[in-house]
Amino acid sequence: MENTIETIAEYMAKQENEHIEAKPKNLSLPIAIIILSLALMVVAASPIISGYNLSLAIIIITLITLIIGIVKLAKIKKGDKYIFVYSPTQEKLKNESIYVSMNDASKLRNCMASNNYSDLQDVKREFQSGCCLDIWGTKNSNFYVIQIREYIAYHYQPTSEVAIVKDKNADYVRHLLEAKV
Repeated sequence: MENTIETIAEYMAKQENEHIEAKPKNLSLPIAIIILSLALMVVAASPIISGYNLSLAIIIITLITLIIGIVKLAKIKKGDKYIFVYSPTQEKLKNESIYVSMNDASKLRNCMASNNYSDLQDVKREFQSGCCLDIWGTKNSNFYVIQIREYIAYHYQPTSEVAIVKDKNADYVRHLLEAKV
């Protein structure tokens, strides 16, 4: 059975009214690295380089830069296509995952349903568990985007709708982020 709940990244990519801008990641760095490696390959193959060892070293450096460029390009193409920015402050939203006990998952769901996050003070962080709270926000922001994910069938899947936390409720989320495991 396929999960139909959208992830935070999917939600923010199409969101336009909550002060979130989805800016596409820049492809120029990986493409520049690939072009640089191809230029190094031409230099290594040309008669300008006379020594066998120097030519071999340039070929190895070329292969390494080519692999780095391809990996960077594949990362952008595969998943993280956007950088999310909070419009009022122009800060990037950063993602953090907090593991909580399954007992606290019901508290989280109640908080999200009632839009009252004062019960987050009672939620305890764990090192690893089957329940994860994804939080996207700026460092000292009063704006967070959160979602509960649970470990189902070999990976964490979203099990709640995306919630936007602002103003006073954001203080409770910030407190949870700052709490130690």
